[in-house]
Amino acid sequence: MEPSSQEHPNVVILATSDKNHAIGIWSPFLPQSGFGAYAYAYGNNVGSGASNDDFAETRWVRATFRSGVLAPNSVVPLCTYVVVGSLTTVRGTIIQLKSTPVSNLCS
Repeated sequence: MEPSSQEHPNVVILATSDKNHAIGIWSPFLPQSGFGAYAYAYGNNVGSGASNDDFAETRWVRATFRSGVLAPNSVVPLCTYVVVGSLTTVRGTIIQLKSTPVSNLCS
């Protein structure tokens, strides 16, 4: 898929073409009910394009949590996992996390 800032309901994993380096993001609380099924996104750095600048080649991943109006000093517990390794490791770890009860993951 082409990088896009459009959100979607699926876990995001980005990897190098040789599959030796990857990053994935996942949360047991996403997608959130009441806020649509869209929570994850990935894309290019702002201003990217044909350039020799390494910064222009930066990619990002995002997990978005939403809430209604919050009172000042509100605490909203969130739990997100960012997994880094080979593509095989990242996929396997996220699959393992998804099969683990939330009570064992986030406290």
